This record gives sequence, structure tokens and C-alpha cells, in this order.
Amino acid sequence: MSIRRVPQEIIDMIIDFLHADKRTLKACSLVCRSWTAAAQYHILYTFRLTAEPSKGGYAVQLRPYLEPPVSERIRELVLTPGPSRYSPLSEFTMDVLLSVLTTLPYLRSLSLSETGFVETNDHGMTNQPDHFCLKKLDISWMYPTSPG
Repeated sequence: MSIRRVPQEIIDMIIDFLHADKRTLKACSLVCRSWTAAAQYHILYTFRLTAEPSKGGYAVQLRPYLEPPVSERIRELVLTPGPSRYSPLSEFTMDVLLSVLTTLPYLRSLSLSETGFVETNDHGMTNQPDHFCLKKLDISWMYPTSPG
């Protein structure tokens, strides 16, 4: 008895059809290796992060997603505040912005909602991006704060 393989194009079309059902996509990503890449593409396409001071805020919570292969799948990033909106740990700093822009090569949309921004006055940054291709930048109610 021979096992027939379904062409990868057909698998991709089926998984593309499920693009909005994250729960099913997560299950599909566990079925077999040939399903994982297509499912993860949709799972991580729009990544939403709520900063939680108990988990270290944006800088710490974003760190695992700024490494390949995960970083190569994120196209839209949405950052929102955690339960205590004015916590210094959850502030969005220039360092976090630069690491997002330099390590998410396919990022096309960045949304910041009720996000504090801390200017660190660190002008010796060497990790500045040469260019980035954001097609959409959405900022709602960003409040400037001072460090410390």
C-alpha cells in the first residue's frame, strides 16, 4: 500500500482559507512539518502584544519574537498597554522602537495604542536601521514621559 502525498500548494491553499482561525491554525502547525510554515505565517502575521510590567514590559516581552524564524513572519505589530498604563516598565523606548525596526524585516504596519514613549537621550546608538518599509503607522494617544 502506498501513501499519496498531498501537494504543498493544496495544503497552503487549505491553510490560507483558515487564516482568521488562530486556534485551528495552531492545531494545523502541529500536524506535520509541511503544515507548520504556512500555519505560522498566518498565526504571526498580525502580532499583538500587551505590555505587562510583571513580565518586564515591551523590551522583555518582545525579545523572543525578534529572532528568526519568528521575526521573519511578523507583518503587523500592535502594541497596547497592560493593566497599569503608566508603569515605567511598559513604556515604549527608542531602544525598543529601533530593535523592532531593525529585526522585523517584513514589518509593514506598526500600531501603538495608549503607549508611553521614553526618550533615552542615548545618541550613541549604532543599531539604527538604514531603511524600513512601513506602509502604515498608527499612533493613538501616545504620551511622552521622561525617564526615571
